[in-house]
Order: sequence, then C-alpha cells, then structure tokens
Amino acid sequence: MLTRLRAAGADLLVLSDDESMLAAYPRHIHLPAGIPAWLAPVVAIVPAQLFCYHLALARGLNPAAPRGLRKVTRTQ
Repeated sequence: MLTRLRAAGADLLVLSDDESMLAAYPRHIHLPAGIPAWLAPVVAIVPAQLFCYHLALARGLNPAAPRGLRKVTRTQ
C-alpha cells in the first residue's frame, strides 16, 4: 500500500519498527521493537494521534470541531 501511495504522489510519514521499511522512507518515526502484541497499537496510534493534532493546530484548524463533520443526536 505504501508503494502505491508513494507512486500516487502522497507525502508519507511511516511509523514502523521494520528497519528495511524505515530505510526506504526518509520521513519516518522509529517504533521500538519487541513490544507485546497487546501494547503495540498504543505505541503506534498515540504518536500518530498527537502528530495529527499538532499538524491541525499548525494549519490553523480546530481539532475539536472538524469541518464537514456533524454530530447528530436523537432523543426520544
């Protein structure tokens, strides 16, 4: 998938513990290897969420109120 995204011109930031993958992508975040499977999602997702949050702030957007997203609540 990363190869297809790169071919389409996407600017990628890769989060991985795979050294060969990290060598292929100059913009990456190296995750520690040997993490238990139950903890691996936290180690990958939390840095990505923080990155996206700060990227939105840097672009002048409000992460608490994304454009085009509407909350619908119905009460009976």
